[in-house]
Amino acid sequence: MATNKEQRQSFVFHRDWFDVISKRNDATRLEVYDAIMEKVFNNTSAQLSDLASVVMDFVLPQIDRDTQKWIDTREKRCRAGAKHRGNQYVGRLEQNGTNGTNVPTLEQNGTNGTVSVSDSVSVSVDNISKDNVIIKEKEKEDKSSFKKKNFVKPLVADVDAYVKEKGYHIDAEMFFNFYESKGWMIGKNKMQNWRKAVVTWERKWKAENTRASNEGLFNQETNNPYPKGYWQ
Repeated sequence: MATNKEQRQSFVFHRDWFDVISKRNDATRLEVYDAIMEKVFNNTSAQLSDLASVVMDFVLPQIDRDTQKWIDTREKRCRAGAKHRGNQYVGRLEQNGTNGTNVPTLEQNGTNGTVSVSDSVSVSVDNISKDNVIIKEKEKEDKSSFKKKNFVKPLVADVDAYVKEKGYHIDAEMFFNFYESKGWMIGKNKMQNWRKAVVTWERKWKAENTRASNEGLFNQETNNPYPKGYWQ
């Protein structure tokens, strides 16, 4: 992600963040809130506990998207301001005014794009034109960069193969059915990478598995690898 000298003064705190963070204990909530502030305002990543890390894995993609949107908006405004100032300058050269006076004729001096106004003012029209072309080309690139590839949902077999390849513990069919029921959305956003979601589930499994083992929450009468109430 690009770095910027200008610092952010505010950011959007999303409702789905609150829904996830509020379910954690006081220590974990404070740890996550501090981590969010450090990431947004200082672009630094703090060392987190396992539970806080699981929550931040859910929050970080949206922080990155919001930050990039803020950067793109600021750069677009800077380019628009530069273009506006350039157009104003050219407009003043062509303007006749309202007092009946005429702007002196612009005379071409050679082939370098430099023109003279009377005998005292010299401007480079080529440079102004080139700047406008560069700005337009940059805007086209920016628009094309937002055209992301359409998300292709995996098959259960794809998820299962990836889980086995990585040696993960999560249930591939449960993962598939969970996001299939949600339209492959994460919060209010369309999923971009299902493999990253699998990694997040695995981290959550490890964290909850450790906690459940310590607290004796496993149902000993079944082979269910998830603690009771895990998906509620």
